[in-house]
Amino acid sequence: MKIFKLVVLALLPLALLCGCSSTSKSNGNETYELTQQEQSDLIALARHIITRNDKFASQAQKSIILTTPPEVKSYLPSPGFGKVSMTWELGSKAIRAVASERLLTSDMNWRISVIKKGEVKTGKDAISKAGDLTKEDFEELKKL
Repeated sequence: MKIFKLVVLALLPLALLCGCSSTSKSNGNETYELTQQEQSDLIALARHIITRNDKFASQAQKSIILTTPPEVKSYLPSPGFGKVSMTWELGSKAIRAVASERLLTSDMNWRISVIKKGEVKTGKDAISKAGDLTKEDFEELKKL
């Protein structure tokens, strides 16, 4: 019985270090996946950041964000470290929250983007309609 307890105590730290996230291979590189709990925590944090600021969305759009699951894409080269993108489609625009670096820690970075469909923001105040770029467009971009 003592040997059994020693074996369990020796294997317990190893099991804790392995974590619960699964791995997958992409282009020969091993990447990790978020657990359900990690993903729901990140979505809750993103919703909190977006809904507390009025410049990102209207009240009606905030209620959609609070009730609709986002499209989630992630790249995690190691457990708990990487980049997770969460996108909510809101008709004429989309709101994207990107968490990066050490996820779910105080070192985590956030970037919130509002993407208006049919418009491409290319500079500080430059906005052009999406479509084929002409030679004049490239000349104008060089001036920026």
